[in-house]
Amino acid sequence: MKRLPIKRLAVALIVLGALVVLRGPLSRWFMLAEANPGLVSKPTTVQQPPTHRFSEVDFQALKIAFMASEKLRLALSLDQVEPLKELSSGLGQALAGLQPADLDDALSLSLAAAGSAAQAIAQSGDAESARVPYGELQQALFALAQADPRLQKGWTVFTCPMAPGFQRWFQTSGELENPYMGQKMLRCGSPSAWVVESQPEESAASGDDISHYTCSMHPSVHQKVMGLCPICNMDLTPVTFEDLSTGDVLVDSVRRQRIGVRTEELLRRRLTRSIGAVGELTWDESRIEDVTARVDGWVEKLTVKRQGDKLESGAELLRYYSPDLLATQRELLASPRGSALADIASERLQLWGMSRADITALTRRKKVQKNVILRSPISGIVLEKHINQGARLKSGALLYRIADPSRLWVEAKVFEQDLQHLKAGQKVSVELPHAANENRQALIAYVYPQLDSQSRTGRLRIELDNADGRLRPGMLAQLKVEVELGEHLAIPHQAVIVTGARRIVFVDKGEGRLRPIEVKLGARAGDYIIVNEGLSEGDIVVTSGIFLIAAESRIRSAAEYWEASDEPAP
Repeated sequence: MKRLPIKRLAVALIVLGALVVLRGPLSRWFMLAEANPGLVSKPTTVQQPPTHRFSEVDFQALKIAFMASEKLRLALSLDQVEPLKELSSGLGQALAGLQPADLDDALSLSLAAAGSAAQAIAQSGDAESARVPYGELQQALFALAQADPRLQKGWTVFTCPMAPGFQRWFQTSGELENPYMGQKMLRCGSPSAWVVESQPEESAASGDDISHYTCSMHPSVHQKVMGLCPICNMDLTPVTFEDLSTGDVLVDSVRRQRIGVRTEELLRRRLTRSIGAVGELTWDESRIEDVTARVDGWVEKLTVKRQGDKLESGAELLRYYSPDLLATQRELLASPRGSALADIASERLQLWGMSRADITALTRRKKVQKNVILRSPISGIVLEKHINQGARLKSGALLYRIADPSRLWVEAKVFEQDLQHLKAGQKVSVELPHAANENRQALIAYVYPQLDSQSRTGRLRIELDNADGRLRPGMLAQLKVEVELGEHLAIPHQAVIVTGARRIVFVDKGEGRLRPIEVKLGARAGDYIIVNEGLSEGDIVVTSGIFLIAAESRIRSAAEYWEASDEPAP
């Protein structure tokens, strides 16, 4: 009975000695357990790192490093990249100047991790890639501040449940400015503390589990418990993990009626696309003739004196004197009839503009014709006149330009995306609002192969009969082409939300759940748009009240399709 207390005392002394000897390894084990929870069995609280009072020199260096990290935080909250390299270099220099004595191994690792994170931030090419090492830097500085509480003075701690990895940071200002989200979600987060109790690890959350509570008017509010919005005092609404991943919105029947939600079943439809364009009547280029001088001479008599005069084919335009023509006429008369010299002279006169009738009359009369008549080659209207009474004719000069108005062209511009549906031979309706609202049916004669790079339009041409002369070049014409697109899955155009380069449609999944789906769309035909990818026949899509639903989905989810994109819209 007397020896039993001695044994107990011996066991106690052995245990105490073991604790003294293993003090360093045990403290390092607890620090590693905090950074790697999988190494130990689910603690209920975060293990406090070992305390250490830094020397005054090291303490001042750490304050400089903490202030440099605050400047880094401010740059990341503004999505700025330029100052990151300089700021992280200054922070690294402040950390490199530390020479703490008797520092615990865990705190030494934290100092090394902070230096490595500063180097990684300096090498980051953009704000998004800099945020990962910034979180590692914050984790290391939090460990140092918990070891020496003097470093915590003057700082406010926040946490962001949306941030990957380490979710806390400290800042001098009390106004929340999230460095992990930047301008995208600057006010996302809530006040926190330097030491945060952790909960035992739970099994993987199911889709129906609540991730957090938020305010529909202030989506930056994220709280773990139900309550009131600290900004507008509205009731917070729950956001499940499924909502985060899918962007689903729950809308009951009463609320649907209030915001005017309507749906429509996705079906296959025979679609006709109506392509409209405005054209202008112009002269038929194939019915324009130029009258030029073929030999030098002088105008003796100008018959057609005005632009716009109407002419018949063969009508006299002018009479002119030419020494060369006069000499050739004498040569023809001097040559025996039917001889080679006579044929050569006759051919030369034709090439210089004399008609066969005038040459026949010359040989029958056997007298030279001093003034030669120049005649109109076609019936039409004088578009241009470049000669006056008594003017000298110079070989090759343009004298008249004459157009036949019995057929006109309509030239119209159509948008680039419509050109694929147009081809020569298609029927087109031509309305002429300034010609007694006349409406004609015609065919597309030609689709020009080139595109106007400035207006991004192409041209097409229609030919119209104008034998009665009622139509005039310069008139406007409204064109309409009905193009059969065939049978396709199609949705109402008002069901589509454009977000960057993406197109989003909300699908009714039943039980009040509306889910955003990204779709690939084709051509638009009237009130419907062809669906190429993303939906199936029979899906129920939302067609009205969609923007209110989209706003709620965006603030309740982190779905990638709500993110902005630099890609052009198709």
